[in-house]
Amino acid sequence: MHVDGAFGASVLLTRYRDMLKGIERADSLSWDAHKWLFQTYSCSMLLVRDERTLLKSFSAHPEYLADLEGDESLVNPWDLGPELTRPARGLKLWFTLQVMGADGMADCIEHGFALARWAEEELRATPEVEIISPAQMAMVNFRFAPAGTSEEERDELNARAATRMRASGYAGVFTTELSGKKVLRLCAIHPRAHKGEMREVVRRLAAFARE
Repeated sequence: MHVDGAFGASVLLTRYRDMLKGIERADSLSWDAHKWLFQTYSCSMLLVRDERTLLKSFSAHPEYLADLEGDESLVNPWDLGPELTRPARGLKLWFTLQVMGADGMADCIEHGFALARWAEEELRATPEVEIISPAQMAMVNFRFAPAGTSEEERDELNARAATRMRASGYAGVFTTELSGKKVLRLCAIHPRAHKGEMREVVRRLAAFARE
């Protein structure tokens, strides 16, 4: 059983880790540090219960590597990934952990939970907003749904509001589809963002929607 923890696995470092109860049963777990561990692209991890899983997937035995084989107790790093080498992408994450520590990283991740909650509070106080999925982790999904408009008009309205927001340069807000509806998706993970900025994002989106 493989778990795609690309974004959400970072919650394992926080006091909200019970949200991922059962993940310890996985045979493998992918985890992207360039998402919610604040690293530059690319920096990902693949954790496996049994090292032989990687060896079966990636190990190659061409003639020009025959002289490097022999001692089966030693694992060659190039046998653990598709690149036939050992990249140093993890070094930047190691440095970050040395400077911030696991607790410091956890604080930054937990801040994302607060950012999403603050955005939802402002959304619920904004007329003609429909919350599609409440704040969870660092995300909240919603849409503007004025009375008397069709589903097609609402889809167009939200797409245009997102485009206007991105063009303004204030925030990158994108659309997705949930339950057949085009919705706006806020994913806020910046550790220096604050409540006022999250509320301002909602206020600007609402202004674009009204226009």
